[in-house]
Amino acid sequence: MNKDLKQINNFKRNSGFTLAEVFSVHPKGGRKHGFTLAEVLITLGIIGVVAAMTLPVLIAKHQKKVTVTKLKKLYSELNTVMNVAASENAEDSSNWTYPETTDSPEMENFIKTYFLPYFKGATFYSRDEFTRNIRSTIKNLADKEIEILAPGLILANGQFIQFMVNNPERTGYIWLIADLNGRSLPNKVGRDIFVFNAYSKHVNHQKTKDRVGFYYIYYENYDFLNHDGPEEDTLNNGGYGCSKSNKYGYYAGWFCGQIIYLNKWQIPDDYPW
Repeated sequence: MNKDLKQINNFKRNSGFTLAEVFSVHPKGGRKHGFTLAEVLITLGIIGVVAAMTLPVLIAKHQKKVTVTKLKKLYSELNTVMNVAASENAEDSSNWTYPETTDSPEMENFIKTYFLPYFKGATFYSRDEFTRNIRSTIKNLADKEIEILAPGLILANGQFIQFMVNNPERTGYIWLIADLNGRSLPNKVGRDIFVFNAYSKHVNHQKTKDRVGFYYIYYENYDFLNHDGPEEDTLNNGGYGCSKSNKYGYYAGWFCGQIIYLNKWQIPDDYPW
């Protein structure tokens, strides 16, 4: 061994060598089996290219899984909250007093009566407080900023839920605009922001007993549970649709939660992630 080390030191002193060459000297025969520096750099370059191609896919897959897990959990929590609230207030949510406008004392009372007490650790923010201290805009599916001027709750886990009147002429349908990441980005519909409906009737249009469901266009003969009906309208509707081929209306992406729900709580391959 000492003889081998002496040979290495003599070689270094006389001609210079790379680290790859030092460690490639066979201790017995002195034969070199390692790579040259150029070969090492080429190999590292190839590894880098492969990593650059695969890492974004792996990251996106993980993000989708986390998003669906959070979304499904919030869906369950919202329905639990409304069920408990219904049992303690006027027996059924169809008997509740639904606000006709978003920025009103009636909306604040609605949130504080039927939601705030049942989300442990949640904090109420008025429309002005939310706008001033949290944010006033989000991005739709086309990356265009849209205003969300509405009161809401910040849950104990940091998630946001803002409450907006869906249609002033049809009370009993309140948009619940939920941000799964809270203050973190991207603040984009279909990615971390999803839109629910709070229904005034126990049996909603999804033909389930859930009092909260995702927002979508309702068709009388559409069996959502069995995917029997004009699903393309849910995907592509220009105003609210969740599709890469959407013309992207102001509320583009409003239907994205319904698409994930229809796909049995999985994000489909053609989803506009």
